[in-house]
This record gives sequence, C-alpha cells and structure tokens, in this order.
Amino acid sequence: MIFDLFGTLFSILLFVVAIIIVRRWEKENILGKKFILLLKIIYFGGAIFGTFLLIYQIIFKTTL
Repeated sequence: MIFDLFGTLFSILLFVVAIIIVRRWEKENILGKKFILLLKIIYFGGAIFGTFLLIYQIIFKTTL
C-alpha cells in the first residue's frame, strides 16, 4: 500500500512537470499548435485515467 502512495505522489509530480513544460513550449512557440494540443490531451487523459484507478483502488480496497 505504501508503494501505491509513492506511485501516486510521483504521478502527480510528473503531471505538474508536464504542465510546466508544455506551457513553456507554448509561450516560446517551439512546437506547432496541433502537437501542443496532442500533448495536452495525453497528459489530461493520463490524469483522468490515474484518477479512475485511484478511485477503483479506494472502492474495492485492492492494490494495483
């Protein structure tokens, strides 16, 4: 169970880092708008999926 907590905290840290990096790239116009949109979809999709797994784990009291 403690590894699940560390995994969740690490995932949150990676999510925040991804947001910072993509916003910086967006300001500096390093990549195209379509690619930035794709990156945003990927990290928000990952966050939604991670939230779903966390809720599943809490409801069924299981480890993943």
